[in-house]
Amino acid sequence: MLTDTSTSNHVIRDCFQEIMGVSGTLVVGLGNWKTGQSLATDGLDSPDFPNSKIPIAITYNSEVIKAKMKAAEMLQFSDKVDDVMISLTSQWHIMKIFSLEGFFLYVALDRSRSNIAAASFKLMQSERKLSKVLAQ
Repeated sequence: MLTDTSTSNHVIRDCFQEIMGVSGTLVVGLGNWKTGQSLATDGLDSPDFPNSKIPIAITYNSEVIKAKMKAAEMLQFSDKVDDVMISLTSQWHIMKIFSLEGFFLYVALDRSRSNIAAASFKLMQSERKLSKVLAQ
């Protein structure tokens, strides 16, 4: 339901700028985990994570989210899945799952220069702002 209005584009751009402003952030993307579609992306376009790879990461990490949702359902968890985090040798990848069904923010962080708490806080703030725009 991403509308192509200047308001929604402005909110997405602002949220992405705030997330990219967190020390160590390499890339950020907005996706739909149900479809695997990449809706918006931004990044440093560094050799560690070229911007051209963000849509691929969103598509395949959508499968990770689907698997986690299925596991939570099969285990009959009463909690909902808020975030999925993957630790690589040199990076952290965080998927912030929206309360609004199907959407998520994806961020890749350089482990040597980032703070997970700061990134998670920015993702939480951005999720609230973006959910309002996506719900329209």
